[in-house]
Amino acid sequence: MDLVTRHIQENKPDFERFSPHCFRHTFATRAIENGMQPKSLQRILGHGSLHMTMDLYCHVTEDTLFDAMSLMEKCV
Repeated sequence: MDLVTRHIQENKPDFERFSPHCFRHTFATRAIENGMQPKSLQRILGHGSLHMTMDLYCHVTEDTLFDAMSLMEKCV
């Protein structure tokens, strides 16, 4: 166990554990939020299917939901 991990576990026992793999999910989510084409993201991440990229790696954030719903205001 490295020094940083030990420090977090000792001082912040309720801190949610994560692995470096989590950064792939964050990258995928932010890439889609910023307009990257899903097929391009699929290739960058090296996935064999778009399903893997979009359903497992891209997450809908609260900000994204809010922005999507605010589009409905323009319809009225």
